[in-house]
Amino acid sequence: MLQVLFLIGALTLVVSTMLETQLLFAKIAVRRTAEAYLAAAGGLATAAMLRQLAGEIQANGPASTLTVQPLAPQCASTAACAFKIAATYAVTGSTVTGGGTDVAQNLQTDVLAQEARVSISMVVSVTDAAGSPLLTRSELLTVRTFAAPPYAAVSGAADAAAPTALVAEGDTAGCDPSAPSTCDPDATTVDDTRISASRVCQPLMPGNSGSCPVPNGPVYEGNPVNTAWQNGNIALPGRAR
Repeated sequence: MLQVLFLIGALTLVVSTMLETQLLFAKIAVRRTAEAYLAAAGGLATAAMLRQLAGEIQANGPASTLTVQPLAPQCASTAACAFKIAATYAVTGSTVTGGGTDVAQNLQTDVLAQEARVSISMVVSVTDAAGSPLLTRSELLTVRTFAAPPYAAVSGAADAAAPTALVAEGDTAGCDPSAPSTCDPDATTVDDTRISASRVCQPLMPGNSGSCPVPNGPVYEGNPVNTAWQNGNIALPGRAR
């Protein structure tokens, strides 16, 4: 009788161990799938944010106060809806409101460009079909906005959990390579991503007198300017260049 009980106990232990192992592998598989969807969700959430910003700027102008509505939960795959993705956003600063301790470099203020900077915090999440959270990731984004298409573009991004993330999350407007003093001393490479603006006088256009100060040549060239602003992405503790 004791031998039978021992065998039953041993069998129960083996079955229990097998079930626990299967459950562990199932959890690992779910997490790996969720991680893959989380990576894809970041790009989807960023694209949705840019579409919203572009629509607002196109409708209300680049000097308007921008807001970004959440990305509603949606199926992560068209094949099944075992996972859902969603995102929330917070506009944490803008050069339109001005002030602050950070400096947005090389803003092109020409009326045709009206370039500005916006700092945005984005939280992307993956849930199961019932909406229970599985994974989340927070990103800090710097966005360049314009009065003309594409109206908004991401110029820098950083994982909010990164202990040594850059203050401006990346290259926001580059610098003048011919003037090294205008370049970021901490940058490993020098990129000139500034926006230049020029106007050409066309004497035969309606409203012109028929002459130009400089015939058929540029009569105005916008100069990028530096603007103080409250960059919400650098107000977080532990952030340093």
